[in-house]
Amino acid sequence: EAWEYRLAIRGETIARGTARPDRLLAIGGALEGIDDAVPTTDPVFGAPAAWILPTSRWRAELTGATVSDTPTILITHTADIARKYAWRMLSREVVKQMVEQVRAQHPTVVQELIPDTLSLGEIQQVLQHLLREQVSIRDLPTILEALSDRARRRKDIAGLVEAARHALGGQIVEPFVRDGHLAAIVLDQQTVEAQLHELLTGVDPDAIPPVDPETTQRLWTGIRAALQQANYPKQRPVLLCGTAIRFSLARLLERVFPALPVLAFTECMSTVASVDTLAVVHWPP
Repeated sequence: EAWEYRLAIRGETIARGTARPDRLLAIGGALEGIDDAVPTTDPVFGAPAAWILPTSRWRAELTGATVSDTPTILITHTADIARKYAWRMLSREVVKQMVEQVRAQHPTVVQELIPDTLSLGEIQQVLQHLLREQVSIRDLPTILEALSDRARRRKDIAGLVEAARHALGGQIVEPFVRDGHLAAIVLDQQTVEAQLHELLTGVDPDAIPPVDPETTQRLWTGIRAALQQANYPKQRPVLLCGTAIRFSLARLLERVFPALPVLAFTECMSTVASVDTLAVVHWPP
């Protein structure tokens, strides 16, 4: 018998799923030959899957399927949602506790920054933006130092986020590098990047990117075509762009391409031996 569950943050339903305690979930493999298989979708990655009886587990695994029981499914789905939405759960009180831990080891860093240069709320916003793009905030002393240096000149949140990312450097890029190589798709410099630069430069980077719906749809179509050319999802490239548009472009794409990391070329310089360009994003005809 199937039953549904939901995962919520502060009362808002973020995700739903179906579980069958009497069956196992088989993901991948060639399950067509298993008579008791009930087609479904993996709740975490959206991949084709099937509910199978426990007695069919060995047959499913022989075809290359990954088989999980209900507790494992629930734990995996919950952990995935917690990772994706950690930025929404980062309260000001938690940020205060984190800053106090840094103060104990690096008092000068905190003293220079809070409260005269930045407020706790502004630091919270920066950390939330970093988490929103799956950037670890464990190295908080480095982040706070970068914010202190940047905030002396400008205090816009987008600029502070990019300063923190620059300071973290290779820590951001490293998860996507394989043997010194970074698989990427890039924007066509003469058309796509040039037009986005014109649209996004000089506007408030903290606001919704001011790109008209037609241009937005063309961009999404171009990126979908590039990902298909790059053999996604077998290959999982990042999207590389110029530093000036990275923040706004990430905001523009996060709803439609939540799993596509948007990195600036400058973030890759110290870590990547070679960028393997799998596809170029063009405006669709």
